[in-house]
Amino acid sequence: MKQTMKLILLPGMDGTGLLFKPLLEKLSDDISSQTITYPTDSKLNYSQLTSLVVEKLPKNEPFILLAESFSGSIGYAIASNPPKNLKAVIFVATFLTLPNKLLRISTILPLSLLLKLPLPNFIIKHFLLGKDIKEPTVALFKESLKMVGSNLLTFRVREMSKLKCGEKPVQIPCAYITPKNDKLVSHRHIDEFKQLASQIEIIKIQGPHFILQAKPKESAKVIEKYSMKLSSQ
Repeated sequence: MKQTMKLILLPGMDGTGLLFKPLLEKLSDDISSQTITYPTDSKLNYSQLTSLVVEKLPKNEPFILLAESFSGSIGYAIASNPPKNLKAVIFVATFLTLPNKLLRISTILPLSLLLKLPLPNFIIKHFLLGKDIKEPTVALFKESLKMVGSNLLTFRVREMSKLKCGEKPVQIPCAYITPKNDKLVSHRHIDEFKQLASQIEIIKIQGPHFILQAKPKESAKVIEKYSMKLSSQ
């Protein structure tokens, strides 16, 4: 396989990057990657996290940014004012405003219960990872949440509630990977990205919200194909 551009990974709400392990194990060795993690001991808002990410981006080589779930707004902020080496952004199961599905879930399960640690397995499987998920991935998910703690998770949900859809268009290439059975983020949020990035490529994969963890092989193939296409241009 031809050498592709470096892949920079921005994690979901836990911010640890630990949950990228299943995906990284399936990615080709030809893809060089770097995971940018978020502090687990301080409460940084979206603007502060965006600044943190920008400081850690490669300065002297082309790269693709992958923004998962919670990090979608950070990915958009960077893509709308891209550094010279950023060639594309892959958004995964993400949003630019607080998902209505999450609001509905919180009316059934109060936030204090939803983020109570440890989360019951049935909640993890039903809403997040899918009923067929293997136990090692469930254990990895629980480990990532334990590293963060419920107070920081609650803070990040509140930060999500403050999100407003951007206005500045995205001029660089981008793609959006959407799980077909996402119980947290509806397809309405894809339209938010379409309005700001008219050239965005929508890619569907059968699976739950945590698609990179539940379907790492399929996700890796999509990422590799997109990366190869960009590298050949």
